[in-house]
Amino acid sequence: MLRPGRWMRLAALCTVLAVCACAADEKSNPEPVAASPQPAEAQLRPGLSVRYYGLDIEDISALQRAASPRGGNPGAPLPALDYPNSSGPVLTSGAKIGIGADISGFIRFPASGRYAIAANANDGVRIYVGGARVSDDPGAHPDQISPPGEINVDGGVWYPLRVLYFQRRGTWALQLMWAPAGAKLSVVPASALARTEE
Repeated sequence: MLRPGRWMRLAALCTVLAVCACAADEKSNPEPVAASPQPAEAQLRPGLSVRYYGLDIEDISALQRAASPRGGNPGAPLPALDYPNSSGPVLTSGAKIGIGADISGFIRFPASGRYAIAANANDGVRIYVGGARVSDDPGAHPDQISPPGEINVDGGVWYPLRVLYFQRRGTWALQLMWAPAGAKLSVVPASALARTEE
């Protein structure tokens, strides 16, 4: 039989182990899952959908907590995610500072294999492909490439895509990038992106 002091130590150890397990789950990236069913070609429209949130934040997690499927203000679709450094309005929001964007749609890879995914962003960005978090650069910062994440994908099929992005103040940038593993990153072309929302 355990004495009361040992019960407390055992309970504390179990708590530490549970916290470590949760942290490991958060850091691990499961492989992405293709859209099922695949969207019909007749349903697809060019570009990506976006919803905007007026937020003065310093970390992408605050946008993730605020975002919801029908929240924020819908914006004009984004033809692609190729916005190099700018001091003008952020994406299609019409605002120059304090904007969060929840961007969604689909991405299709040209061939099966392992791909690196990243973003050139100013400020924070978080990228999900097929439900897997693949790249994360959550804080406010100048233009920089997020740490690339590598995923295994099937070519020619659509994967759900979600990009969370915020701009705090000053200049901004957002470019979604990819490359077969080991190759140089380049901007994802508009032809590889689609949406089903109006």
